[in-house]
Amino acid sequence: MKSLSNKLVKNLRVLLFTAIAAVVFLPVKTDAQQAQRLKIGQENCLNTSVTVYNNNIGLVKDTRRAQIDTGVHHIYFTGIADRIIPASVQIKSLSDSGKFNVYEQNYEYDLLTRDTLLDKFIGRKVKLFFKSELNGTEEIKEAVLLKNEPDPVFQIGNEIYLGYPGKIILPEIPPDLVTEPALLWLVDNKEEKPQELQVSYLTEEISWTCNYVINLSENENKMDILGWVTINNNCGASFKAATLKLVAGDVNRVSDTAFAPKRAYMMEQALAAPAPPEIKEESLFEYHAYTIKNPTDLNNNQSKQISLFEAQDVDVEKKFTVTGQRYFFSSSYSDAIQNIPVNITLEFSNAVKNKLGIPLPAGTVRLYKEDADKSFQFAGENKIGHIPPDETVEISFGSAFDIKTERKQTHFRKIRADLYETGWEIKVKNQKVSDITVTIKENIPGDWKINESNLDYEKISSSIVAFKVPVKTKSETVLKYSVEIKY
Repeated sequence: MKSLSNKLVKNLRVLLFTAIAAVVFLPVKTDAQQAQRLKIGQENCLNTSVTVYNNNIGLVKDTRRAQIDTGVHHIYFTGIADRIIPASVQIKSLSDSGKFNVYEQNYEYDLLTRDTLLDKFIGRKVKLFFKSELNGTEEIKEAVLLKNEPDPVFQIGNEIYLGYPGKIILPEIPPDLVTEPALLWLVDNKEEKPQELQVSYLTEEISWTCNYVINLSENENKMDILGWVTINNNCGASFKAATLKLVAGDVNRVSDTAFAPKRAYMMEQALAAPAPPEIKEESLFEYHAYTIKNPTDLNNNQSKQISLFEAQDVDVEKKFTVTGQRYFFSSSYSDAIQNIPVNITLEFSNAVKNKLGIPLPAGTVRLYKEDADKSFQFAGENKIGHIPPDETVEISFGSAFDIKTERKQTHFRKIRADLYETGWEIKVKNQKVSDITVTIKENIPGDWKINESNLDYEKISSSIVAFKVPVKTKSETVLKYSVEIKY
């Protein structure tokens, strides 16, 4: 009787423990699990601003209006760039930041494709639909998807099929697949009124470059210069009626592997607006920012051109230059050095008094020359770096066709162990129809001095001396000089 009583007590204890455990470990839904998803799409957009940098990056600020019930919710933004840098994302309420708290944020980029969809059903039941082309009969079979890529493998009954004719029918779309990249936040909202939410993030694959067009007058002492910016948007999102800023300068970035998968795009050419918008320039940190006055559309996979500035009748000087090499002065040469290229440069002052005086972003300069028919012809191109105001700009446009030079060493002798003397004759032939002056810049090593010269010269720096060589049309001039070099 006593053993029966003990057994009964033991069973009661087991039942009591089981009941307590069932209560303690009963699954309880958290606020995050109960939170409903609220989509805030581009149709809710109030305004967008995009700041584009030279080094293939852009800052997007997207403000949208949303009615969010009080409590904990999942809200997600669609219509974002798929080349977004997730760690740069920020969200804030412009209405009342104290009543809008963010618990977590996610970047969802597992996009819905045929392969990603099938991958979610590996090991699960699917249906296979087949219609015979011979008699039109239809057949549906249940199968288990064993493998997806490169070709699906199915188990039907006890048999394995390596591929199957017909179509695969899936019962649903998995909830963790999205049709487009989205930003998802878990938030606690205490504001009952509609919220204005601003999301900002950095994105790759958006950049701008500057292009300049120089129309040189017939007499080559005046030019018109036009500046254009070209914006390339391949970030995976379009921005409608966006406030646009362009930052000129090399903004420092940390080298990192792109988070989102890269995509290839075809470029579309967009025509520039018929009336160029006004552009405001200002300093930003150690860079320069240009704000486009009128909102503009930046469509995905598009190249857009916008006028930056235009200046007419700018004073310019064309120069011819020959540059000598340091190694010319280290040994003796028995043969003449012929067909030395004569470099053509255009030089002008980036100053207000010369109708300019604005920061010129780095870019490509294309030169057009007015011919006898008052028509402009392409004459060359080159790149320039960032040029601040009040600087002298010198741009090279290749070699002169009608000017030939050659140099000959007249002597090379050793005076003592560390002292040498060498002499040169440099002949300049001018086949042009006008008189010219060619600047010969000699790059001399060591501690040097010119012993004698038949033409005037100027010491430009510790290693460069410049000779001005005037040459009449259809004639030649010979520069003769000797230099003493101490090593």
